[in-house]
Amino acid sequence: TENPEVEKLLLSGKENIDSIFQYLNPNLENVSQVQKALRHLKQKEGEDNGAKIRVLIADDVRINVRLLNSILINDDLICEILFAYDGIETMNTMVDSSQSGNPVDVIFLDHHMPGKLGSEVAETLKQEQKENNKTKTIIVSITNDPEAIQNKKALYDYHIGKPFNKAAVLDVFNSIKEDMQA
Repeated sequence: TENPEVEKLLLSGKENIDSIFQYLNPNLENVSQVQKALRHLKQKEGEDNGAKIRVLIADDVRINVRLLNSILINDDLICEILFAYDGIETMNTMVDSSQSGNPVDVIFLDHHMPGKLGSEVAETLKQEQKENNKTKTIIVSITNDPEAIQNKKALYDYHIGKPFNKAAVLDVFNSIKEDMQA
């Protein structure tokens, strides 16, 4: 193909081929529940090595959610991965998680979502954390909109461009883990 965007997408797909069965699975929430149950059993048996990070993936493009999930799901420090498909659902998930005493530690946030833009969600989260002295949620922007990245970069702790690949996601997530341990 002569289209550079298509070439990037194809390259991204090739780099993530080892996880393709995960994002083709139509029952993503079930996979997450099974992983959560397995981690819970390991924790009860004393085999858990400190799983503690709760992640929210918020993107209206379901294939992006599946792809990110397939990249992150096997990380031993993640105890749960939640999903949201628009800005309002993202905010509701954040509120519900906080009220249940299990706040989200890291959110992968798309910029262009229906209901509320990712930047609106990020602004609200930052404001709430500031006003209520809440634990900081690390916000990772996932967008290919250079204007959104430049104009709103103060809202985000990290950025991953689209189309993303496994190496880019893991680099950012490893940096996040280092920052959380510091």
